Amino acid sequence: QSQVDLNVALDVLGRASDAMDLMYSRSQKLEALLKRAIEQSKTDLAAAEGRIKDWEARARKCETQIQAYEARLRETEHRAEMAERNAELADRNAAEAADWLKRYYDKILESFGSRTQISLPAAAA
Repeated sequence: QSQVDLNVALDVLGRASDAMDLMYSRSQKLEALLKRAIEQSKTDLAAAEGRIKDWEARARKCETQIQAYEARLRETEHRAEMAERNAELADRNAAEAADWLKRYYDKILESFGSRTQISLPAAAA
């Protein structure tokens, strides 16, 4: 009987050892898979961080370009306002000059007694 018990005990120990070996083998495979997954994740993360840095650099460049365009727009708007003021001033000066020339012409005619009528082009309003 003790021999049978010993054989059963040895068989149980053998099966337990086989089960532990199988579990160890599976844990080794799982550990290897996890290590590969971690390494792939690290590689993917590094690539993503690189792309993020590239996009951030592009965004900074775009922001700089936007600021330059805005400055050029402000300068252009300022020049347009100045040109408009200058045009208005030129119009006023032209109107004043036309008025002055008309008065001068009228004085000349008045001085000569309207003997000879000189034809002037119509004054621009």
